[in-house]
Amino acid sequence: MENIIDLCLQKPADVIGKSMNQAICIPLYRDARSQDCTRRLFKFPFLWNNKTSNLHYLLFTILEDSLHKMCILRRHTDISQSVSNGLIAVKFGSFTYATTEKVRRSAYSCLDAQFYDDETVTVVLKDTVGREGRDRLLVQLPLSSVYNGEDAAEYQFTGAYSTRLDEQCSAIPTRTMHFEKHWRLLESMKAQYVAGNGFRKVSCVLSSNLRHVRVFEMDIDDEWELDESSDEEEEASNKPVKIKEEVLSESEAENQQARAAAAAPDVVIKVEKLDPELDS
Repeated sequence: MENIIDLCLQKPADVIGKSMNQAICIPLYRDARSQDCTRRLFKFPFLWNNKTSNLHYLLFTILEDSLHKMCILRRHTDISQSVSNGLIAVKFGSFTYATTEKVRRSAYSCLDAQFYDDETVTVVLKDTVGREGRDRLLVQLPLSSVYNGEDAAEYQFTGAYSTRLDEQCSAIPTRTMHFEKHWRLLESMKAQYVAGNGFRKVSCVLSSNLRHVRVFEMDIDDEWELDESSDEEEEASNKPVKIKEEVLSESEAENQQARAAAAAPDVVIKVEKLDPELDS
């Protein structure tokens, strides 16, 4: 037994790897470093295990081929069992401002996405034709809207999982989502990455240059509205249900900046405090 323990400690990857068997293989993309130099297709692969329903989820995008869609692949943890709507693409269509009922329509690309909890996905979108500084959105996507039981039969993947998905994009069913709440405009920030924790009811957004962080408290019981924006062209006075910003105190921000500067002198991390008028 001691020899086995020593072996595990010396070569844990080999021991764990040999103790696992491949249950199923779904070809997703060919790595860009391969001989044929196929472009890397996936921008933010994110894996989630729903232990309650025994389902594995994978979030990803297929670059260039379907930039404006986010694909969701789900499989049952027991490979002998099938699951409906195993592969579906989500397209973000329009967003309605709660106070004015004005509809914002554009072409949105998915920058990043993570599961907030078993029922919700938090997404950062970019308006590809929006004005700089007002082109990033934070969205809470409920899976109940994606997997609508009433029309599930219309969104079945007709391709083959044995073939690479980028070669059969037309076979991936697409559902266009329209939002009247559960979203907000991220102003004055080139948001790029997101991380969420449904247990703590917190989401963090990181800028593309890795220097600016915004922390949001996602409060499902708090329904509040921000002041209306003075910008008549792109009013941002939507009703950000479930989203409220949590601002760190100045002392906490200074401590974080000091620690970051000590750890990496070339990188400065800033925690922004939003102007209420900008955050409308």
